[in-house]
Amino acid sequence: VALVLRAGAPAPVVVPLASADSLEPVVQGWLSALGSAPPADPAVAAAVTRRCDAIGRAVRARVWDPLAAHLAGATRVFVVPDGVLHRVPLAALPDGPGRYLVERAPLIHRLAAERDLVPWDAPARGHGLLALGGADFDRVVDAPGEPLAHATAPASDAARERSTIPDSLRVRFRALPETSGEVHEVASLWRGSEAAADAIALTGEAASEAAFKQLAPGRRVLHVATHGFALGAPAKDGAPGTRALGGIGTGASPVPARAAVLLPGLALAGANAAPTAGGEDGFLTDEEITSLDLSSAEWAVLSACETGLVDTEAVEAVQGLHRAFRRAGVRTVIASLWPVDDAATRTWMRALYESRTRRGTDTATAVRDAARAAIAARRAAHLAAHPFHWAAFVASGEWR
Repeated sequence: VALVLRAGAPAPVVVPLASADSLEPVVQGWLSALGSAPPADPAVAAAVTRRCDAIGRAVRARVWDPLAAHLAGATRVFVVPDGVLHRVPLAALPDGPGRYLVERAPLIHRLAAERDLVPWDAPARGHGLLALGGADFDRVVDAPGEPLAHATAPASDAARERSTIPDSLRVRFRALPETSGEVHEVASLWRGSEAAADAIALTGEAASEAAFKQLAPGRRVLHVATHGFALGAPAKDGAPGTRALGGIGTGASPVPARAAVLLPGLALAGANAAPTAGGEDGFLTDEEITSLDLSSAEWAVLSACETGLVDTEAVEAVQGLHRAFRRAGVRTVIASLWPVDDAATRTWMRALYESRTRRGTDTATAVRDAARAAIAARRAAHLAAHPFHWAAFVASGEWR
């Protein structure tokens, strides 16, 4: 069911939806179509997009259309999803031939819980932006900007994906060419905003776990562009060109597969190299994030693959990196639902920060603006506007 509460209404309306048994297979089919990069051939990509939209219409008929009468006239809709619906980007639901909900009102924003609607008592106490990207995964570091040694492993090929990979030395993180430019663009946009606050962009060996732990507390915005990983998940390679999530095997004592999304993290400088005694290992895990005081932060932007992954079978369904940053005090987390393309993500992030810094939009509007900009750019280039390219990132938490 859905519980719909209009502003000013004394009680919610209960709206029956489809049974879980009938809904979940359809949703899973759509999610599979959304997370698969369309072929490069324009004609084939257009056909793949039409098929994805057809499945999306089946999801819409079960999830969104039953609510339509109760949402009439609404300009903003706040959604607290449950179960498999945590993985559904409602803004990507089809809205007519070749069109999507994100292209028209209402503005959709997800909440971790209803309490996210309660305004914070005071403005953010943080200042400035910290952005990490273009990490040198083969260099060992133990302090901001202080390299210790070069890894002896051969250089890896550049990847087009920002993937998440397991915690085993059997899997290596590949370079992400676009992430370095992304963090410099984000920092430049931040410096050019009216706030004119300071911005720190760390790349190469400086994009380290130690640097994040030292510099993140007290910041207003945190931006990390890298690979994500899920400790204990089956190891797998991401699709070429994406920042795709993979599992990190743990050898003879694997973590149960169902627990994998509870042990996620972000790969930073030195993740491919054996750490020195007392040094960091380059794996910024959810437990380490939770231990930090990030209550100054308005945003944590996790510009990697599947950073919004959740354990839909857990008692508390909002899990993973999102929960870790929220527990650390961050008001809003922007994370991805599937493996994202490295180059497309850089473009999407630029549009996100342009909306936020130049036009002063709220979080929900900035996310919508970034999606719309990506759609318009693809159409202008006569390319299919498949949601894979623009709908992966969702914001959850405080919407302002």
